[in-house]
Amino acid sequence: MIKDMQKLLIRAFNSECDSVISKVKFNNIESAEKRIKGSKDAVSKLGKVMGVAITDSYYNLKINEMYLAYEYAQKSRKKKKSKDA
Repeated sequence: MIKDMQKLLIRAFNSECDSVISKVKFNNIESAEKRIKGSKDAVSKLGKVMGVAITDSYYNLKINEMYLAYEYAQKSRKKKKSKDA
């Protein structure tokens, strides 16, 4: 039962992160980071009884992934602006 709960919570966290990361743009990085943090907190709260939580190192990897998507969005925006000019 605990293993099933772990799988369910990690899938929920990953889905939320994937959704947030896919929508990161140059102007919404702060709200994206808050959503990922909120998802981590929610998983930790729901899994507390069974000792299930997102580790800080895994959370940091997701934040790094988000910032890479953010950098890509910025570069894409600059490239588009230079083409339009």
